[in-house]
Amino acid sequence: MSGNLATVLLRHRWRGRSHFDWLIDAPPDPESNPWGPAPGATGSAGDHARALRAWRLQVPPWQWSQYRIFPLVPLDPHRRRYLNYQGPVAGDRGQVWRVDCGTVVVSPEPGSCWLLRVELKHFRGRLRLHRGAEGAWRAEILGAGPIPRACWSPARGDL
Repeated sequence: MSGNLATVLLRHRWRGRSHFDWLIDAPPDPESNPWGPAPGATGSAGDHARALRAWRLQVPPWQWSQYRIFPLVPLDPHRRRYLNYQGPVAGDRGQVWRVDCGTVVVSPEPGSCWLLRVELKHFRGRLRLHRGAEGAWRAEILGAGPIPRACWSPARGDL
């Protein structure tokens, strides 16, 4: 089980389309990394070895509790600077804005599954990540808690 890991959801707009990037930090100690080494991460120290796990999804965090299961598309590891970054993406690949942030505790389970306890501004609860055949991922909502009323709302136009 990991300690509290930083997590962020970014809205990524590119070529007139948008999706969400969900990024989860890795613990400072590689031995306690519940995911194992990030794909493409090399070395035992430094920013690259602690690359963020990343997935693309279409479902914003304020709608997660309405879904039982939703797909995740794995992305290449992201640099840790994206935990706090908003703005243009290098290589003319669009723009990102932070729409949610918080912490995650990750516990590995048998069969390419991870149990997550997620504390975001727009979702609080437990979910299970499944890595299936051919690299397909999905998130399964196991339980969701109440969201504070003072949280941001997409109706206010903050997105």
